[in-house]
Amino acid sequence: MGTACRPDYWIVSSRHCWQHAGPCQVVCPFEYFRVGPDGRWVRASREEFLASLVPNVPVCIVAHGSFVPFASVVADSRWTYAWIRAAAPEYPLHVVFYTWPSEAPITGIPQIDVAILGRRGGFNGFYLAQLINLIPPDHPVSLLGHSHGTRVIASALHLLSGGQVQGHTLDCSSPRRPLRAVFAAAAIDHNWLNPGERYDRALWGVEYLVNLQNHLDVVLGLYPLRKPFSRRALARSGFTTRDRHRLGWLAGKIAEFDVTNLVGLGHQWPNYNRHPYIAWIISPYLYYTDRYDNPPASTERVPAGSMSSKQTTGPAKRTTTSSH
Repeated sequence: MGTACRPDYWIVSSRHCWQHAGPCQVVCPFEYFRVGPDGRWVRASREEFLASLVPNVPVCIVAHGSFVPFASVVADSRWTYAWIRAAAPEYPLHVVFYTWPSEAPITGIPQIDVAILGRRGGFNGFYLAQLINLIPPDHPVSLLGHSHGTRVIASALHLLSGGQVQGHTLDCSSPRRPLRAVFAAAAIDHNWLNPGERYDRALWGVEYLVNLQNHLDVVLGLYPLRKPFSRRALARSGFTTRDRHRLGWLAGKIAEFDVTNLVGLGHQWPNYNRHPYIAWIISPYLYYTDRYDNPPASTERVPAGSMSSKQTTGPAKRTTTSSH
């Protein structure tokens, strides 16, 4: 395992795999790349990936959003890895960057391209679920998604709890393990995790889901215009009172942090991973530490009142993970 200054992480790619649902469920033969302290990425095997995992150490999987070519994944992963590891350097963590084919233009019409990539992100939930199931069950898994990457994660969590996506379910059962998720600039409808909605099983198998709210995200301000009757994006609205009422006891798994004063009008991933304080507030959920240690040596602060007293003490310790 690496440190912020001496990285050691993985990039796992489904970019070469089939990207549409067919009559049978497809399995992706992932491509694996290991990035070492010198910053170079080296092609590796599935066996080498699994052999690198230290037993019982949490694995954090990062899923990017749309309009991200592979070269950007390679460049951004180094910064993101350092950002995550600097938040809690005393704790062990494996970091894996999951990458999917999110380049554009596809049709040359931005609205259509966004819709195509959103659907493709949902389909990649199958591959992300496959990757999670590949990791031995003694490893707690945390998931960090940005923009359409949150759709990839929501889809995977829904599938892992027996849900259906684009007419298909997972062919095999999933081992029980601790799961947590963090959404940044979440480009999904705010009600999609509610009962009867698109990813209504996503909360069933997680201990916690953290939503980073940004009420000024200028890109997601246009989100409801993408189609008739579309809801506001989760990152802009947060889980509404109606959403929480419909979710019932599952709403107790949700933590929300308002980062509007830090991110402002921004939507892109660098608007988030340039802020040590954001890494610090999500670190207990990524590292499974269930506590907040020393805050970053920075003058930036989330405004008072944006975190509840329960959140500022870190997630409560849980000994079991609910499957329903």
